[in-house]
Amino acid sequence: MKYALPFALCASLAVSGCGGSSVDPQAACVAMITGDTMIETDLEGIGADVESYCSCFEATLSTRPETTQDVVVKVVSRIAEIREADGVSLEDAAQQIEDRAGGDGANAPAITEAEFELAGEFVDDVRDDLEDNAGQCTFSGSQG
Repeated sequence: MKYALPFALCASLAVSGCGGSSVDPQAACVAMITGDTMIETDLEGIGADVESYCSCFEATLSTRPETTQDVVVKVVSRIAEIREADGVSLEDAAQQIEDRAGGDGANAPAITEAEFELAGEFVDDVRDDLEDNAGQCTFSGSQG
């Protein structure tokens, strides 16, 4: 995986009808991360925890265009669903999505490679913001 925090923290969800989805971004983030000791340990190392990361995640996401918000929530929710259903780590759930991305026709993925990459970059931007600012959220990162 190419992302600093195995797509980490992501940051990575079959959200019905995105575009204005009723999924709570912070709840999706918490579901994606909670219980993954590798991610929780990484967050502790940068002065954060699941709650502070996901609060920053939600606040930062709210500054992005609606289409970006929908994609990020879609991917994060799917990762959380896979983690719960399969009992796997965040990294393993993200890897399942990444492995399926790029198919077409009957094999078309629910999440495209571009969506996966956008969400991964966003998740990493939030983590990097916290790391660069001693665990404090400043809503930084690219506006993609």
